[in-house]
Amino acid sequence: MTVERKVVVGLSDLKAIVFACRHAGCTARAVVSPNHSKVPEHCPGCGREWMRASTLGEIKVTSSTHVNFVEAIGKIRAQDAETGNEWPKFRVLLEFDEPK
Repeated sequence: MTVERKVVVGLSDLKAIVFACRHAGCTARAVVSPNHSKVPEHCPGCGREWMRASTLGEIKVTSSTHVNFVEAIGKIRAQDAETGNEWPKFRVLLEFDEPK
């Protein structure tokens, strides 16, 4: 018998955005509010660069933030698979409360 469990949450359920360092040996994380989120430029633990300011010019913006969000998820997953997590040097984790 197979048991499958899924948790479906809305964006209003999001408690925090967590950026986890990918540099070898570093386990630092930066936690930001989803209401005031900004990608940290450097790791708070090892100080290494996480985000290049030059990459910000590559962002394509449409008139719909929802469309931008959904398209960005696919691009991030594809980039991670293609580059082997080489850049950026952080993982994005989404924090939610346990379902009741």
